[in-house]
Amino acid sequence: MKFGSMKNSLLIAAALAPLLGGAALVGCNDEDVVNVLPDGGGADVAAGDAIGPADTLPQGDGGGGGCQTENVPVNSDITADTVWDCKSYKLKGLTFVTNNATLTIKAGTKITADLDAPAPRGGLIVARGSKLIAKGTKEAPIVFTSGNAPGSRQSGDFSGLALLGKAKINTGTCVGGTGACDQAGAYFERNIEGLPATEPKAIFGGVDDTWNCGELSYIRVEFAGAILSGDNELNGLTLGGCGSATKVSYVQVHRGKDDGVEVFGGTANISHILVTGDEDDGLDWDYGWRGTAQFVIVHKWPGLASADPNGFEGDNNATNEGAAPRTAPLIYNATLIGTAGHRGMTLRRGVRSQIRNAIVQGFGLYPADVQWIQDVNVPATEWPTHLTVENSFFWMNAPFQTEAVGTAADDDKGFDESAAFMDAARKNQFAIDPGLAVGTLTMPNYTPTSAMLAGQAVPPAPLDATATYAGAVAPNAVSWTTGWTVFYQN
Repeated sequence: MKFGSMKNSLLIAAALAPLLGGAALVGCNDEDVVNVLPDGGGADVAAGDAIGPADTLPQGDGGGGGCQTENVPVNSDITADTVWDCKSYKLKGLTFVTNNATLTIKAGTKITADLDAPAPRGGLIVARGSKLIAKGTKEAPIVFTSGNAPGSRQSGDFSGLALLGKAKINTGTCVGGTGACDQAGAYFERNIEGLPATEPKAIFGGVDDTWNCGELSYIRVEFAGAILSGDNELNGLTLGGCGSATKVSYVQVHRGKDDGVEVFGGTANISHILVTGDEDDGLDWDYGWRGTAQFVIVHKWPGLASADPNGFEGDNNATNEGAAPRTAPLIYNATLIGTAGHRGMTLRRGVRSQIRNAIVQGFGLYPADVQWIQDVNVPATEWPTHLTVENSFFWMNAPFQTEAVGTAADDDKGFDESAAFMDAARKNQFAIDPGLAVGTLTMPNYTPTSAMLAGQAVPPAPLDATATYAGAVAPNAVSWTTGWTVFYQN
């Protein structure tokens, strides 16, 4: 496209914007978009305006702008409905979607952090009231990644992706009430972990458990977890107070410095999640999450670990283990692959979770640990009605931890993990090899081969009831991770 035709297109778009409800048309023209490559398609257009406040299109991500073949700069917040459909965008810092705006990102788009810009590193935060619609495809996933070249990328190059909503959480500041915050119309709200407590655009929580934070599909978030302040960093993907209308599926978080995916409260349902090479927890949940997760893979890599690395880490509330709404997700069909110095699952602080049809393999600390220290609802009285792991296969893990009752090491009020998990009524298996070929990090195969994995629990609605097998991929089937995921070191 010639620059003159680009300029004419911008003038026409500006003239049409009022007729289109004020949407900011930030991107390539339809005839120019070729989103077919894994890292985007985009068109060859001449270098035009950067996205910034001096441009003439209606306010979008900083005011509108032109479309470049590579790295369209984004240097301010998105405050009106905006579409990104160029080949790639470069975030000059933390970018917030605010003012009830919807950001739509087209398939094949790549979003990077500008590593030459002042801190904090580039990341995308969808503020409470706004939405993100990012629907990639298997052939053209949407990628959030480092601004460095392949071979020099590392965890922390990108800050992360966070969606914040108005669903219920169980901690924070009580709005419209006092004390237990259980008056009609009262609710908790707080700032999302990793961002300053003084940042008003980082608040989440409310009373709408159906709240829609948007839709994500075929997304990769790579090299996230930039240090924002002190020891604070964002996760690869964070969902804070997102409700049941939110759709999250086919998401890979790769080589993140903090957690892969963390869900703070709300009722969002997630599926087909792959976390590879994360340095903290693979999937972390707390503050009253009551949604579902199905088809989840966490693959821990040797030598990459924080002080407390887990495949799963579940909490209710650190200071009030019985706080309502109580954390109680349904989790089916998970594959957790560990290494030395890692735990399979840590279930603590009053968490309630029903976990079934999992594979837990290769964890060098222990396969699972329950950690409740307050006197509200001891684990032994919660298991297995409210907290349980069943129909799951444990292979090549260290033994369960034994803690002497009444000693300083007793962090679960005398709960015996070995007896609980190995109780025949739980239908867990400890001597059957699932048949996973995951020894090569750069070419893992998450499809198990053991026929013994079949015939497990039937997932309830709204989950896929046909997945009556242990693990995130059906035995001897083509993995849903094929064709859109990556496993490079840097």
